[in-house]
Amino acid sequence: MNDDMIFKICLLAALGVYGMTSLVRPQPKDTIKLDRTIPDLQITGAPTSLVLQRVAGSSSVPIGIEALPEIDGQTRTIDVRLKGATVRAVLDLVVKKDPRYVWQTAGPVINVFPKGPKDPLLGTIVSHFEVKNVNREEAIRALENSIEVQKILAETSLSDRTLKSLPGDSEYGLPKFSLDLKDSSVRSILNSIMLKSSSKSWVFFRYGARKDSFSVLMH
Repeated sequence: MNDDMIFKICLLAALGVYGMTSLVRPQPKDTIKLDRTIPDLQITGAPTSLVLQRVAGSSSVPIGIEALPEIDGQTRTIDVRLKGATVRAVLDLVVKKDPRYVWQTAGPVINVFPKGPKDPLLGTIVSHFEVKNVNREEAIRALENSIEVQKILAETSLSDRTLKSLPGDSEYGLPKFSLDLKDSSVRSILNSIMLKSSSKSWVFFRYGARKDSFSVLMH
């Protein structure tokens, strides 16, 4: 057997091994999360943001939500009744029932936001966000006090300038973490805080007669 024949045999063997390993290649983490099953989800007459928070809590898949403001004091509600459905199926059903929203993955996080214009605050880019040995409350306060966020709050004259976690939550015992992010949007930073603090979801919403007040709830 000459050298040329030996080379061809080795090449074919290598290609065969590659083909076999490609068949068992692990799924991306995003796909694994979306295929996670929620045993039972029965929700009646709840705001879309609350439904999504329940999905996050039931599936342990972190979700960041930009909620649309109420119109004339009316809150849109939906019903979700599913058993043994995947996270993907639940999300698809939610945006079908409330087509004002779309969802997409952002690494290990799911973000849900309006189909139309997004809130400029969440899209604000912070050039450098760094915190050390803080809990989520302290991290959110640091984000609020960043130069870029303070600037847009002043420009838009928002009356409530408080970014906060779920009211009633105590800071005692919350996990500590550090973050060092560059050129990141407020939405992305909130995602990172949620992940680092082992929180399940965050919700951004505006309120008030002129929608000039806002809050961010994380839990």
